[in-house]
Amino acid sequence: MMKGHKREYLIIGLITFLMPVVILCVIFAYSEIVPFGNNSLIVNDFNNQYLSYFIYLKHNFFSIHNLFYSYSLSLGGNFFGITTYYLLSPFNLLFIIFPVNEFPIVITIMTIIKISCLAVTMYLYLGYLLVKYRRNMQLSLQKYDIRMTGLLAVSFSLMSFVINYKSNIMWLDSIILLPLIMLGLEQILDSKRPYLYIVTLSFSIILNYYIGFILCLFTGLFFIYRLSLFEFKKDNLKKLSEKIFNFVVASSISGALSAFILLPSFESVRLNGAVPYSFSDQLRFSPLDILPMVFSNVTVDTAKGGLPSISCGLLVVILLGLYFLKSKITIRERMTSFIFLILLVFSQSVLGTYLIWHGLTAPNGFPDRNAFIFSFIFVYLAFRAWCYHETWSSRTLSQLLVAYILGMLVLFKTYSNLITFHALVFDLVLGGLIIGSLYLLQNRSYRSIFLCLMIACTFDITLNAYHWQKMTHRSLAVSQFNRYYSSTQGIINKLKSKDTTFYRLGTTFMRADTDPLMFGYVGLSNYNSADNTNNVQFLNKVGYFQKYSYWRWMNYNNGATLGMDSLLGIKYLVTSNNKCFNQNFDQGMSDMGARNEINATSVWQQNKLGDNTQYQVYKNPLALGLVSLVSSKVTNANIVGNDNVFQIQNSIFDALNHKNNRIYQSNQVIRKGKNNYQIVIHHPGDAYAYLPAENWAIIGSTSTQAILSVDGKTISYGNQAENGIVRLGNFKKGQKVNLRIRPQDNKNQKQFNLIYQKQPIVQSENKNRLTRVLTQMKNTAPVTSISGTKISFKVDGSKQKAALLTIPYDASWHAVSNGQNVKLKKSFNNLLTVPLKSGRQKITLSFSPLGLKKGLVISFGGCLGLIIFGIYDEKKRHYFKEG
Repeated sequence: MMKGHKREYLIIGLITFLMPVVILCVIFAYSEIVPFGNNSLIVNDFNNQYLSYFIYLKHNFFSIHNLFYSYSLSLGGNFFGITTYYLLSPFNLLFIIFPVNEFPIVITIMTIIKISCLAVTMYLYLGYLLVKYRRNMQLSLQKYDIRMTGLLAVSFSLMSFVINYKSNIMWLDSIILLPLIMLGLEQILDSKRPYLYIVTLSFSIILNYYIGFILCLFTGLFFIYRLSLFEFKKDNLKKLSEKIFNFVVASSISGALSAFILLPSFESVRLNGAVPYSFSDQLRFSPLDILPMVFSNVTVDTAKGGLPSISCGLLVVILLGLYFLKSKITIRERMTSFIFLILLVFSQSVLGTYLIWHGLTAPNGFPDRNAFIFSFIFVYLAFRAWCYHETWSSRTLSQLLVAYILGMLVLFKTYSNLITFHALVFDLVLGGLIIGSLYLLQNRSYRSIFLCLMIACTFDITLNAYHWQKMTHRSLAVSQFNRYYSSTQGIINKLKSKDTTFYRLGTTFMRADTDPLMFGYVGLSNYNSADNTNNVQFLNKVGYFQKYSYWRWMNYNNGATLGMDSLLGIKYLVTSNNKCFNQNFDQGMSDMGARNEINATSVWQQNKLGDNTQYQVYKNPLALGLVSLVSSKVTNANIVGNDNVFQIQNSIFDALNHKNNRIYQSNQVIRKGKNNYQIVIHHPGDAYAYLPAENWAIIGSTSTQAILSVDGKTISYGNQAENGIVRLGNFKKGQKVNLRIRPQDNKNQKQFNLIYQKQPIVQSENKNRLTRVLTQMKNTAPVTSISGTKISFKVDGSKQKAALLTIPYDASWHAVSNGQNVKLKKSFNNLLTVPLKSGRQKITLSFSPLGLKKGLVISFGGCLGLIIFGIYDEKKRHYFKEG
């Protein structure tokens, strides 16, 4: 039936692709998004995380081992889960081609292309349905049917979910495949070949396993819904059983084909400390509260929680109304569709089923990540209604207009917090125009009327998309970021060219916790919600930062103590207090960025290497390498049951040589009023303070951040840049020091007091003892080679020794010593340790993500299964064709 309209179909397909391009360009130009201004689409976690991942991908695209394991991921970590969640999109090849300073423009272009591709895939799906339904109804295909198909496809592509969550750019690829998956499912229901379904479902999982999981659930439910519309007669049962068989087999093959991604990805996030799933019948929101979200221009920040983003334009709302009003669509189908929608709404509002949609884990930000399935169902049912447009009567459309106006007024009265008066007026006027155009389409002047309908719908879609775009949080300032990135990358590269050994680097500024990945250095900071909790807990326990409830990211935080920095190999410190740098940094940093230059460099001053106009670099001569020989007793040390960071550090240094080193010793702390203390120095040397904080729920406000001063001199801001151990200064024995902790805003003193209820812990560092312990360990296990997945080093060990590596223990590491396998152990509940035998040994460690080999075997089995199933299916079709 489409043959006679092939040219029209291709032209509308092209227009379907171009409409989102034009609409988004208008919106972005008005919002001054690059290239139309200095703003960008890099917001929220795109700024905090994804940008660094994409830059890391660019720098390591041809070093695949660095995409399996990265030493820039905090102390080091399994990078496979990040690669498979964020970096497998074929669109990411654009990042490889273009320089980093063009990334903001690339991201704008990539976003526009992805959204336009979504419109095209939906157009292909609806086009297939159009031919099928019109043929079943024995009606000829009209040009305006194809045009309506394109208009609904554009409405779907610019749904509020996509505009609101477009910063999660890695989700869009799998969502683009949703209509093609459904097209493949429709072909299975039509007893056609299942290959499109298998390929698209497999790739939806491979490109982003998280959204792929949601698509698998939805596909299963949608298949059941579509099956329930078939007539269950005796002569149909065999055909139904064949459809079910083909669906189950095709789905199983898709899962098997993607196992090489699924299994190791699951293993990489399994230890992220997520709360175990338990079903709860608690309601997240009343099911009726979802009604206003269907309309355009509602006012709610869904990214912070609340209600799902499901709007996809007033045309879809109006056609939905026509679907459920009087029409030729059977009551059975309408009732089944209504029940299906109700079940979906309840699955979204009930906490237990909501968590199932999200992989049995509560989303860490960006709730209702499956909301796009509602928009898909709405468009599908709206399209079903359009297919029966010849049967619409003037009376039906008049009833719809009245129902629409009354419904909008009731919703405005009930949900005035969501629907503003301006939104009400816009929706009433545009809705009235759309219904009026549909009414006039019952006459025969199609071209002009459909043009009016298209203009009204386009204006509505554009206005709704702009409305959601306006609620976007502060974006990255492009020019400032580019200046900051180029200058900082320059100093990092210069340092790396001078020192090619393995070392870690700290900074007193932090654009984001993912800076080590962005700039390609080995540090301590990281922001990844799937990170191993043992690693987070370790850095928290030794005083780099304070971990509160949902806190899953790690900061260098200007360091802990000199001793801990040295043990973990912090060899260089980069700092800057240049005015130009500060301006670029403040406007180019992420929401989680911070800088705290005041006091951090004091302990490093005597080892200043030099500086340029913006940066100063300091060297730590005590810093150890990646591997050191230590006492075998380190594997017995446990730091979990202690909350005193200095006692924990003492226990670590004592375990290293199995001696009582007493490197950190207590000083007397006397309270002198609210948050004022006198410190009596009992032990000379560098004194450090640790301020245990409580009530993390109110710490996020800048007005409750602390200012620390010693004898009237400000030494630190107790914020995200330094909320762990803080160096107070170098003092003599018997010296008395006044420590004051105050809020940045005195109006918030009450809240501030709730945070800092506990007395600070102040201890001094014995540098002579520290130097002795570290000197004994230095260069005892030189590394001969290192890559992302392999480490080799030589030792002259004994049964009383062990090789301690300052990277986290991971069961994916395997060790071989002189050709024999060695069972790896864990020290201090986190660090990787190799037990040693006597004599000279060459030890090689190799990393292979858990589940990868098993996944590859299953995927190979999936390929064989696909071939066998294909042969069986083709023979069966040939048999029936011959018969």
